[in-house]
Amino acid sequence: MEDTLEKKQRMNLLMDLYEDLLTEKQREYLDLYYHEDLSLSEISLIKNVSKNAVFDNIKKACLHLENYEEKLQLLEKHQKRLEIIDDLEKDIKEELTHRKEHELEHAYEDACLDKAANNMKIEILPELIDDEAHQMYHEFMDRMKRQGITEELYLKYTNSKEEDLIEKMKDEAKKRIQYRYLLREIIKKENIKITDKEAKEKIKEIAKQYNVTEEEILKEVGTLEAMKMDLAFQKAVELVKANND
Repeated sequence: MEDTLEKKQRMNLLMDLYEDLLTEKQREYLDLYYHEDLSLSEISLIKNVSKNAVFDNIKKACLHLENYEEKLQLLEKHQKRLEIIDDLEKDIKEELTHRKEHELEHAYEDACLDKAANNMKIEILPELIDDEAHQMYHEFMDRMKRQGITEELYLKYTNSKEEDLIEKMKDEAKKRIQYRYLLREIIKKENIKITDKEAKEKIKEIAKQYNVTEEEILKEVGTLEAMKMDLAFQKAVELVKANND
């Protein structure tokens, strides 16, 4: 009686699931053959029966296991759950890898922009920084609102005050102004222009990526001109990175 490795693995799994439904005699024979990995001859000596009797007992016990599986499908369900878990683990690993790559890319962009902005020695008036920080605060609260969290609720449960949050945002606000000034200078110097066709293609690409309509993306962006400006900024960023390499 020669069983493949796949058959032995399957029988071991079926035994784990259905052994309580087998008789004691059936469990003993299967345990000796599949768990202990004994030959038919060795089992016949232990049980003091012929090899044919051992073979018949094992074959009948295996048929019982297969019949239980056909009716209850516990092994099939178990394997499907394992496949789902495996797929989820792969998705999580891919997402974490993608997120890490995105974080590294974003950090590299910031480093390049910081270096370029510092070289330009851009001085920003405090009033502009304050206005930008207020704008950032309202943008943040708009995002919270879209997630069903009101400004009042956020401030209450984070034990925060509007003025404190705005103050914390001022360093980032200063960077945003510096980056914007820097990129606009690059766009002007390099004569970067984005066509309506390029902007529409980008909107179409984003809509497909997030499975929404192009109208929804355009509504989120604001106008086609705003999309063109975003794309021009992206090209300017790529130039900054290229000059830093």
